[in-house]
Amino acid sequence: MANPTVNVTYKPLQPVGSHTSYSVSSATPITVPSGANALLIQSTGQNVRLRLDGVAPTTGVGFQIRAGDPPVLLPVFPGMAVPIALQETATATLEVQAVSQPN
Repeated sequence: MANPTVNVTYKPLQPVGSHTSYSVSSATPITVPSGANALLIQSTGQNVRLRLDGVAPTTGVGFQIRAGDPPVLLPVFPGMAVPIALQETATATLEVQAVSQPN
């Protein structure tokens, strides 16, 4: 059986607002500015946990954003719960840039 063909279309990212560095020593809501439909996020220093259901993560529950991994593109949309981040261990920082992708 032949492998299916997958088409990938590049969509440029337009920054929305300022780049923000969040100290996530406690559960921290991530601000999504008006006009953004995605967030570029990256953990530095230590791993970070992220929840998308409006509930605060714990050091063992939530999506793990590993320190040193490349940035992750997180789609956001109106009505979505506010993403909340928390460090797994001390000295974690979450780097965030809100962006807009054309449809």
